[in-house]
Amino acid sequence: MKKTLSLLLVLALALGLLTACGGAQSPASTGEAPAESAASVQESAAPEPEDMPGTNPNALIQGEPVEPASAEEPAPEPEEELPQFVEVELPITEEPATFSIWYTWPPVLTNFIEGPGATPFAQELESRTGVHIDYQIVNTETASADFSLMVAAGDYPDMILGASSYYNNPDQLLEDGVAVNVEPYLDDLMPNLKAVLAQNKDWELAAYTDSGAIVECYRFEIGTEMNVGPVIRKDYLEKLGKDVPVTYDEYHDVLSAFKNEIGASAPLLMPYTGLTNYFSIGYGVPAELRNGLFYVQDGQVKYAGMEQDYYDFVTLMAKWFEEGLIDPDFLSRTTSTDPDFGLIASGDAGVWTANVLMFDMYKDAVDDPDFAITGTSYPRKTADGPVMYVNDASPTNPGYTVTTDCHDVETCLRWIDYWYSQEGTFLANYGLEGVSFEYDENGDPHLNETILQSPIGLPSSLTCSIYITNGGPYVNDCARLQYYFGENQKAAMEIWDRSGMEICSEGYPADAGLTTEEAEEYAAVMSDIETYMEEIVTSVLVGNEPVSKLDEVADNLTAMRIQEAIDLKQAAYDRYLAKAD
Repeated sequence: MKKTLSLLLVLALALGLLTACGGAQSPASTGEAPAESAASVQESAAPEPEDMPGTNPNALIQGEPVEPASAEEPAPEPEEELPQFVEVELPITEEPATFSIWYTWPPVLTNFIEGPGATPFAQELESRTGVHIDYQIVNTETASADFSLMVAAGDYPDMILGASSYYNNPDQLLEDGVAVNVEPYLDDLMPNLKAVLAQNKDWELAAYTDSGAIVECYRFEIGTEMNVGPVIRKDYLEKLGKDVPVTYDEYHDVLSAFKNEIGASAPLLMPYTGLTNYFSIGYGVPAELRNGLFYVQDGQVKYAGMEQDYYDFVTLMAKWFEEGLIDPDFLSRTTSTDPDFGLIASGDAGVWTANVLMFDMYKDAVDDPDFAITGTSYPRKTADGPVMYVNDASPTNPGYTVTTDCHDVETCLRWIDYWYSQEGTFLANYGLEGVSFEYDENGDPHLNETILQSPIGLPSSLTCSIYITNGGPYVNDCARLQYYFGENQKAAMEIWDRSGMEICSEGYPADAGLTTEEAEEYAAVMSDIETYMEEIVTSVLVGNEPVSKLDEVADNLTAMRIQEAIDLKQAAYDRYLAKAD
C-alpha cells in the first residue's frame, strides 16, 4: 500500500502545475469516476447575489476591492465609483447554442471522468445558460505543437483555452488573426469582467495587452500568496533539541546536525534546476536559472548574475554542497522540479520546499510514525533582515480566448461574462450543494469532504477537476480550500507570510511581456548567456570549478551584451506599469 501511495504521489507532483493555489496541489493516478451526474443529483438553485453569504473570504464577489499582491504600495482609490457586478439574465440565449473550445486536458484525468463536459459543474452551467460546449480535447503533453499547427492552418474553434500562454506577448494573438479583442465589449456585454478587473490592479495589468486590448479572459487568483514555502522535519528538530532556523547560520547549524547526528544523506533538497528563490531571497536576488535571473529594485530591472549578492549566495551554497548539506545527486533528478519524494520517505531529507496542501499527503505516505514537518522561515542574513518579494508568478491562470472564427461572438462573450458574475463565480468555486459543498450553521458555504477529504485519498486539486472545474474564466478563491486545514498548515502559512518583512526587491513580473521584435532580440542575446550561466554556476556549486571563477562572471556577461537584455526587460516592465495609467 505504501509503495502504491509513493507511486501516486510522484505522479501527483509531476502534475502539480495543473492547479492554481500555489501550483503544488497534486492529483493521484487511480480512483473511480463520480457515479452521479448533474442530472442525478438534487437540483441546487443558484442563490441570488445579494443572498450569497460568505461566498468568498477575500470579499471579491461581494464587490469589495482586493488589495494587489505586490510589494509596491497599492494604487490610490479612484475617485469615481467602481464598476458594479450585475445579475445575468438566464438563460443566455432563448435558443440552445453550442460553442466549440480547444481544451487541454491531462490524460490522467480520464481515469476518473470522461472529460470536462461530464462534470456536475459543466452540466449545471449548461442547464443555467442554455449553452452547450463542445470540448475539443488536446493532450497537455502535445499542446504546444498542436497549437502551432492550428495557427499555421488558420482554422480555429470558437474558443481556445490558454491561448496567450503560447506567445511571448499576447498582442501577437491579434497580429496572427487568432483572437477577438474583448475590450470594446466590456460595457455592453461583459460588465462583470469589467467589475472584476476594477478589484485588483495586478489583474488589470495582466488582462490588458501593451496595445490596450484584452485577448484572453483569464482565471484570476486570490488566496495564493502564502501557500508555498520551505518546510523542515519537525521531529528531527525535537530529537536534537533545536529551534526552527531563521538565519543562514542557523540553517547551517541545523542541516549539519541532520547530517551528522540524524544521518540524513540529503539534508537540503534542491530540484535538478538548481538553486531556488525561496532560499536566495535573504540575499535580495533570484536564483532559479531556468526561470531567469531578472528582478526589480527601486523600479530598475537588474540581472542577478551581475550582482555581488548573487555571487555571495552561490558561494554559500557551494560551501554547503561541499560539506554534504545539499542532496549530492540533485542534478540527476530530472523527472520533475518537485522535491524527490523517495528521499523524503526514506528520512534522508530534512528541508525542502512544499505546498501546504501536501502536508497530509506526506504524512499518509511515509512509513515513519514519528514523521512530522512544519513550515520554516525563509532564510535571511539576520533574523529581521530584508528579503526579496517573490512575485514572478502571474496573478492569472489560463482562461478563454474568443477566436476570429467564433460564429456568434456576442452570445459567447455573454456566456463568458456569466462566469465572472457573483453567481457564476460561486458556481465555479463551489459547484453544487450536496455534491461538492455544504452550508454551515451560519449560512456560509464550505467545500465538503468529497473535495477536501476524499474517501479514496485523492487530493483536492483532482477532486475539484472531477466535480467542479479545472479551468475557465472566473475568480478562483484558493482560500476556500483551507476549511479543513490543520493547525500545522495554518501555522506554516503564517510563517511564510511576508507582509511584516522588510522588502528590498521583487521578482520580475511574469506578465511584463516582450514584443515580437524584442523577443527575437532578447533570444539572440540570452541564448548564450543562459547556457553560460547554467554551466558556470552549476560547476561552481558542485565543486568542479573554484568559487573564484565567479569573479569573472560580470565581465563575461558584459562582453556577451547582457545590458541589451536588461534594457529590453526594462522597456517591457515600463510598459507593464504604464498600463495602469
